[in-house]
Amino acid sequence: MALPVFSLESFTAVGQVPFLEEHQLAYANEGIRNSARNALIAAGLFGVVGGIASGLVCGFTFG
Repeated sequence: MALPVFSLESFTAVGQVPFLEEHQLAYANEGIRNSARNALIAAGLFGVVGGIASGLVCGFTFG
């Protein structure tokens, strides 16, 4: 499997990527915001599911 080769010639100027549309460009801290949002969603989902599951297991075991 061949890996793609990137070169400086594919960029027209520093910081410009000619093959992206304007709505596809990344903004400052966009990755951090997306990561924080995904972490909150995952914590809300898996935290509730894990809490209920561990509560049931402990309830049946010790109760």
